[in-house]
Amino acid sequence: MEDAELEQLIGELLSLPGETAAHRAEISRLAARRRELAMVLNDAIGPTLAAKRLGISRQTFLQVLNPEKAQAIKRRSSRSGREGATATASDAT
Repeated sequence: MEDAELEQLIGELLSLPGETAAHRAEISRLAARRRELAMVLNDAIGPTLAAKRLGISRQTFLQVLNPEKAQAIKRRSSRSGREGATATASDAT
């Protein structure tokens, strides 16, 4: 590989973290706006009808409203799944 190609490659790799941070900030902004709109809709018509109107499950709608709680539930269920698999594996031996 030529020196000029290496320099271009290195320059591009060094610029990526800044681009990634900009995208993360935009995604966070969009997620916050989505939550705001979902809260307004939830207050207006309730979660069941809101989910139906959006064409998503009620659980998905509730996850939009409270993503932190959804993450906690996901972590708990994945932990219990791993623990159950470990118990099943040890029972088999």
